[in-house]
Amino acid sequence: MKKLITSVILLIILLMSGCATDLATGSVVNVAFDHHQIHEGDSFLIEDFADLANNNVVDIRFSPPNTTTWSHLLYDINTESEYLITLYEDVGITVAGTVTTSYNRQRNSTNTATLVVDIIQNANLANANADTNLAGSTVLILGITGSGRGEGGEQRGEREVILKQGTIYNLRMNCVAAGWLDYELKWYEHVSKTQEDMMPLLFGLMFIAVVLTAAMFISRQSMLGFACAIFWVITGALALQLSEAEWDILYYIFFASAFGMTAFTSLAAFGLREKRDTQAEGEMDEESTDPDAVYIDEEPKKETDIFSTEPEKKEGKTKSEEIRERAAQRRRNRGL
Repeated sequence: MKKLITSVILLIILLMSGCATDLATGSVVNVAFDHHQIHEGDSFLIEDFADLANNNVVDIRFSPPNTTTWSHLLYDINTESEYLITLYEDVGITVAGTVTTSYNRQRNSTNTATLVVDIIQNANLANANADTNLAGSTVLILGITGSGRGEGGEQRGEREVILKQGTIYNLRMNCVAAGWLDYELKWYEHVSKTQEDMMPLLFGLMFIAVVLTAAMFISRQSMLGFACAIFWVITGALALQLSEAEWDILYYIFFASAFGMTAFTSLAAFGLREKRDTQAEGEMDEESTDPDAVYIDEEPKKETDIFSTEPEKKEGKTKSEEIRERAAQRRRNRGL
């Protein structure tokens, strides 16, 4: 029975938090963040192929905007023969190529990519360097695919590269031996949040927690203690996430909120409830000493008619009468 109750509570929490579960096993269904971005309509795709002669060069230039909308790039390259693959950072575009249309991987979404991709093909490396200025650039990835193998090869960008905003990148594919080339470019975009962006949210949560705490003591409503504790925990968790170093100011806020204020408001709510119950019991004791006091579930006391010949009807005790008796018993036990 205990296990069943625990399972039901966990299921309710999962449903309230928006987590999906597998009906057959009850397991939580997890979706990777990049997969989630596909569902959100923020993931994009470009795929193409070419049949290149020896020494031909294909340059794919990526131009992300100078905003906090960052592109997370992955690429797959398959070749029939040997190719030299290089990813350059901070290049210059001397001759513009053909801007390629990217497709949203969520076909029901109307979102468009902020990353601009253009492609240019040259007959040799000298012409490619004239169209794309590599002076002062940084080589991030360098590799050879299909080297010495007639059956072809594959170069996978398994490690995600987050493109620097406002910086142009060049993915160069240099054909060493004639053969076909197939490439797939995938990326998703999201707005990066900095500590400064999240500080208003932190102060907002802290303000709500302080107001709820003050309201609990002013109104003496112990039920507000639960809301206070929840908001102090959330405030502490956000402060810990935003903390950039141990024992900075946000780290202190985390400890003060998640442990100090959460425990304080919980204990305060418990104390307010105990005080309220004690006061209510005292009021009941005082009222029970008044012989003429009448409670809401009691009928007014009737005067006894000494000349009546009808037998007196005995009725069962009301709840208020039982409470009176218990209160009287407590007074006797205390020696009153």
